[in-house]
Amino acid sequence: MKEVCCMSQLSGAANLGLCFVAALYAVCLVASIAVLYLKAGPVVEKYPNVPLSEQIDGVTNEKTPLLRKGVFGVDAAGEIQVEVFVAGDGVNYPKKGQTVVVHYTAYLQDGKKFDSSRDRDKPFKFKLGAEQVIPGLDEGIERLCMKERAKVYIPSDKAYGKKGFPGLVPPNTNLVFDIELITFK
Repeated sequence: MKEVCCMSQLSGAANLGLCFVAALYAVCLVASIAVLYLKAGPVVEKYPNVPLSEQIDGVTNEKTPLLRKGVFGVDAAGEIQVEVFVAGDGVNYPKKGQTVVVHYTAYLQDGKKFDSSRDRDKPFKFKLGAEQVIPGLDEGIERLCMKERAKVYIPSDKAYGKKGFPGLVPPNTNLVFDIELITFK
């Protein structure tokens, strides 16, 4: 009776070599899956109906849209985008009129830092929705839950617009804020 498996026709060394290659491939595959899982963190369990590939780009919920790849993180409609990298409690969100306490670092679209509460080692406190900060910051913080840390991508029209902020922010410049929502009341 003729054997069907071609492996039996190979020499011992060749067979061992193929087994080594197959095992190496399996290890690489498992390692890749593990890296994706670790990068997604607890979001995989939190959002089981959202494909893993989308969870890697950002956490989703009713208040936080997925960060879509594109120019600078601002979507095609020029809307604010939020990329969560430390999940909060997922339940408690600030509302307009409440006082929020945040740590932030602000960057121009080219990555140049222009302000930071962290550098001053003093959290920033303000009333949400009271026009005490740029509109995009109000809107972005409303999408964060308690103890969450995220990058908030703000289009220029919801930042300093056509005028910019002399000496710090050029006209028509998109901004990125690394924000940690410490507390609110």
